[in-house]
Amino acid sequence: FTINTLAIELHPRAFGNLLDFFEAQRDIKEGVIRVLHNLSFVEDPSRMFRAIRFEQRFGFQIGKHTQNLMKNAVSMGFLEKLSGVRLFAELELILREENPLSIIERMAEFDLLKFFHPALEYNSQTKTVLGRIYEVVSWFELLFLEKGYLKWMVYLFGFTDQLGTEERIDALARRLALPPRYRKRLVEGRREAFSAVQAIRRKRLKPAEIYLQFNPLPTEVLLYMMARTEDQNLKRAISVFFTKLKNTEVSLRGRDLQRMGLPAGPVYRTVLDALLVAHLDGKVRTREDEIEFVKGHFLDGQV
Repeated sequence: FTINTLAIELHPRAFGNLLDFFEAQRDIKEGVIRVLHNLSFVEDPSRMFRAIRFEQRFGFQIGKHTQNLMKNAVSMGFLEKLSGVRLFAELELILREENPLSIIERMAEFDLLKFFHPALEYNSQTKTVLGRIYEVVSWFELLFLEKGYLKWMVYLFGFTDQLGTEERIDALARRLALPPRYRKRLVEGRREAFSAVQAIRRKRLKPAEIYLQFNPLPTEVLLYMMARTEDQNLKRAISVFFTKLKNTEVSLRGRDLQRMGLPAGPVYRTVLDALLVAHLDGKVRTREDEIEFVKGHFLDGQV
């Protein structure tokens, strides 16, 4: 694109001179995305995604001639020849943007979604889910700056939401040549999300039940669930899990149990799990409470 072509001379005799052979300064001032030549999208069809990404990120407008070149490239099916690896690389960059919603909407306007999966479209359901994901992700990152997670994966759940069936999701994963760990997360993550939703629908769960239900699930799945559901109890439960329960730990360790007289073995796991549940439900709060709990429940012949 012309806006990528500015250069500054480094040779001492002309150091600092700005070189602008393609009127890039004009396009930057006017906020226009223009390709350098008519075969640009033939040479590399993935440039269409970058044009839209730059346009939406900077609040620019793709030039009319460049738009026509994009439409011609789409109608001639040049993107069908793009490898899954390249297609996924561009999609991941899009989903890493601060707010991918406008980019995906613009992709739909240029009829680009069909190259990911023929059944993929941008409709009111997709718009709603992606909008909610933006709100949930913003909430999460505001509260948990130090927690690492794959934000783009949460948006990928939303991007593929209306595909519906696991077969379609798996087909899209194959088209994108997703690495096995991402493919597994995408396919199984949706299954885990809907399974969890069905298990706790409309229920008021105790803290320990919330923890045991949600702790095995990846953060990306939980955030997708939070955005996807209409159940306010479920939204609150996920919020409570992140803000109050996720980092709950017990202070006693195996060596402490050994010193208290418990013989080493599988019972240690049972005791520590019971302590964790007691912590979550507010029955114990301090190390001293934990010791008394173990004495009362596991050192009086009840092991």
